[in-house]
Amino acid sequence: MRVLILASQLNQGAAETLATKLAIDLSNNGIDTLLMGQYQESSKESKYIKEFLMKNGIKRIEFLNMPINPSLIDIFKAIIRLKYLIKYNRIEVVETSSLSLGILVSLTCLGSKIIHVVGLHNTFNRKNGYKNTKLEIVFKSLVTLRRNTYYYAVSKWVK
Repeated sequence: MRVLILASQLNQGAAETLATKLAIDLSNNGIDTLLMGQYQESSKESKYIKEFLMKNGIKRIEFLNMPINPSLIDIFKAIIRLKYLIKYNRIEVVETSSLSLGILVSLTCLGSKIIHVVGLHNTFNRKNGYKNTKLEIVFKSLVTLRRNTYYYAVSKWVK
């Protein structure tokens, strides 16, 4: 099995920490795992985190090279790059841990047999109560279009 774990960043955040730990565990258990960061590789912090992850068993680390606050053209470029990397690496399962990455991968994998697992970690809205954001509406629409998209929520509140 070949797994791609796509995280917004590789060095901080709770969901990102879980994603890197998952990648390390899968890799150390013999599963071919590619770990990818959403944004551009910044020299100092990326070099440190790459060294740390490689010492802990991750053999392959890539970056999607999206800018922060991407335009529609940037999103389109990211979909093309992601589609290429999935095909080139013969990825069978993609795991993401945010709505925006879930939407990006769902669009990338439309019409394919790639299994997409989305972890919903958006607990940061708790203060304001629950409200359906535009991202959630788009995500729910895409999940209904793809049979091979699955999701898990970190709590009943998120679900």
